[in-house]
Amino acid sequence: MIGLFVIVITIVLVFGRRWDDRAHAARAVPSADPAPPAATAPPRASRWRTAVARLWRSGNDAIDSEAFTGWLTTLVATSVADQAQLATFRAALATHNRDEVRSLHDRLRGFCDALGVDERWLRDGSLNDRPILHHTLRESIALFAVALVIGTSRADEVARFRAYRQWLAAPNRLDQRGFGRRLFAALERHGIAAWPAGLRAAAEPQRRAYLNQAIPESAAAHPAPFDAALRDVLTGTPTAVPDPQ
Repeated sequence: MIGLFVIVITIVLVFGRRWDDRAHAARAVPSADPAPPAATAPPRASRWRTAVARLWRSGNDAIDSEAFTGWLTTLVATSVADQAQLATFRAALATHNRDEVRSLHDRLRGFCDALGVDERWLRDGSLNDRPILHHTLRESIALFAVALVIGTSRADEVARFRAYRQWLAAPNRLDQRGFGRRLFAALERHGIAAWPAGLRAAAEPQRRAYLNQAIPESAAAHPAPFDAALRDVLTGTPTAVPDPQ
């Protein structure tokens, strides 16, 4: 299981940009509409094929977001044993808006393409006599979805960290000085940084030297409020600061 998960993560990193470019290329995937529901509940395998058919039938048209997320949640729940990971996946998927669901749908299509898998195999009975392969493909798609959904749920945090690392790499560069000043002001507001007596009115080189030292110290000592301060700077919307106890 761990080895397979590593393979999935590797595919995400290597082919992610390629999948984004290919996801919106015009193409039509022929497929039949699912059979009308029977009076009694169909067998589990039939329900699976019907769900997958509903998922893929739209090609590049608008997808049924509710049906897709329901199908994906069921797939992951029946393929991932780690309950903590499953709970994290469900919570992250629940925050996806319609556009993000569509992007996830397109990336799953791209994942099948990267593996050389015809998605119709999952719904037309082609794999009925290959249960091990069928299970492996389902598990692979589930693990890919877990990695993608959980990873992209931290996209905003990654963007904040990237902005901070860019400043940290060249804090004295002209295009980074303003960011440093705004970030330090936000750290002051959150109560995790302050100017020493007399330094606020000091010459710019002295002030900048202090900022370059104080900001990383605050990041190491107070990661949660530091991240909130970063969010303030990048969004321009100050977050609520708890009253001091």
